[in-house]
Amino acid sequence: MSINCKLYKNKRTKPHLSRLLTAIADYNIPDANIETLSLTDPVITVKNSDFINIFQNVNYMYLGAPFNRYYFLKSPKAGVDGVTRIPCHVDVLYTYKNIIANSSCIAKRSSSNYNIAFPDNMVQYEKGYHYTFSRFPFTFTPEAGEYILQIGGR
Repeated sequence: MSINCKLYKNKRTKPHLSRLLTAIADYNIPDANIETLSLTDPVITVKNSDFINIFQNVNYMYLGAPFNRYYFLKSPKAGVDGVTRIPCHVDVLYTYKNIIANSSCIAKRSSSNYNIAFPDNMVQYEKGYHYTFSRFPFTFTPEAGEYILQIGGR
C-alpha cells in the first residue's frame, strides 16, 4: 500500500490561512518509506534519483490518508544508502483553514478588526491623546477654597 502525496512550490512561507501554491507533481510513497510515523513531523525517504527529478523544487506537500495534512518540507539529507530523507513539519493553519475561518470566537489578535478594549502591543491605535469631556455636578469657585482634581486612566 502507498500514500498519495501532492507536491507543491509554496511562495508564502509566513504563517497565514492562505497559500500561494504551484502544483509540481503527484507522487506515491510506499508505506515503508515513511521512517517516522508522526502526524506532526514525519520523515519520508525517496530514492536519490526521484529527489533530483521530482522533489528538487518542492517545499510543500499534501500527504493523503492516513495523514490528510499539509506539510512544509525541511532540509533534505542525502544518505549514502541511495535514499534522501526529507523531514516534514505540519502546516496547522492551512490544514485546518476551513475550520478556523468558520469558527466563532473572540480572537486575541486580528490584523484588520481589532478592539481597543483588548490590550495588544502589536497594534498602534492612534498617535496623540484621547480626550473625554465631562460636566461636573458643581462649579469651582475661588471663595469655596482649593480643589485638587485627580484623573485616572490608562
